[in-house]
Amino acid sequence: MDFRVSNVAITAEDWVARAVEPKSSSAWTHFVHVQEGIAYATNRRRMHWGATVFPDGTYDPASFMPTQFDGEAPDFVRYLPDWAEFIEARIDGIEDASPGPKGEAIICVGGEALVNKIWLLEAMNGKPDRVFVAPHRVAGVGTFGHFMIAQVSNK
Repeated sequence: MDFRVSNVAITAEDWVARAVEPKSSSAWTHFVHVQEGIAYATNRRRMHWGATVFPDGTYDPASFMPTQFDGEAPDFVRYLPDWAEFIEARIDGIEDASPGPKGEAIICVGGEALVNKIWLLEAMNGKPDRVFVAPHRVAGVGTFGHFMIAQVSNK
């Protein structure tokens, strides 16, 4: 199976920043947020988090320079997966993606969750790391941290 992505992350911060959504109406999704040594980023449908040496604050995802953010970042810890709900899953048929409701390529993981193929490949950062599945979502342990991806919705 081909797990390659066109642009592999080489730092934890770059990898976490891939979950940012700069076009979202929610300003907090435009940035990487560091809280107690963990960098977090989300677009509301996927989240990446991993250890960092950067101090607490808000960072530009492209340059990782501190940036002014007047809003309040969510309580990321509240959204972390309850690993007891997940079971380890195989990723089969990654080449057999189907079109999703918005035209994105989707794949079924572990017979349980339909997720955006590009997001999953970016989360795995070019190699098949451990992936876990629970109803309507996939989570995993990658080179630089953890990720969680929600199932593709029809909305």
